Amino acid sequence: CTTITEPNGEKSYSEDFEGAMGVEWSTYISSSTYGRNERSTYSSATGSYGWRMDVTSNRHYNLNELILHVTVTGGTYLHLDYSTREYNDEQNTMSSTFTNHENSDGIAVSSDGINWVLLWQYPSSLSSWTTYTDVNIADYISIDGDVYIKFQQYDNYVMSTDGIMWDDIQLESDGTIT
Repeated sequence: CTTITEPNGEKSYSEDFEGAMGVEWSTYISSSTYGRNERSTYSSATGSYGWRMDVTSNRHYNLNELILHVTVTGGTYLHLDYSTREYNDEQNTMSSTFTNHENSDGIAVSSDGINWVLLWQYPSSLSSWTTYTDVNIADYISIDGDVYIKFQQYDNYVMSTDGIMWDDIQLESDGTIT
């Protein structure tokens, strides 16, 4: 995980999926046979690559998760920016809190990687790339120490009948991100 110090003293981290991802990233697929959770040229907000979540064969439900794990020290805020697009993916509502895994669409955050809090609920439709900025994770969990951010999708058809893409994920903080 590389932290970049901006001229204003802010620290930032970013992932655009254009190259190999670091060890701070992990994935989960509930069905190893049908889940597709991968770096892909199918679509992107910028560049050539984005992160694709769908299935490889229709009529097979699957949960895809992409998890970013960072450590924050000395920060009062941790802002998340990201771009996303969905492909007719039905809305699967995320609970306000859950443990381990949940069959839903959206972004959840955690300080232990087990107990999750809803950060952002995927809306019913985003048919074009949409960018969200300055979502403050510190409003949802403590950012002093480990922070896990889980991007997830649940459904049962291949793109473009179902599926979600993610791109240009960035964190900014007044603390240090490692």
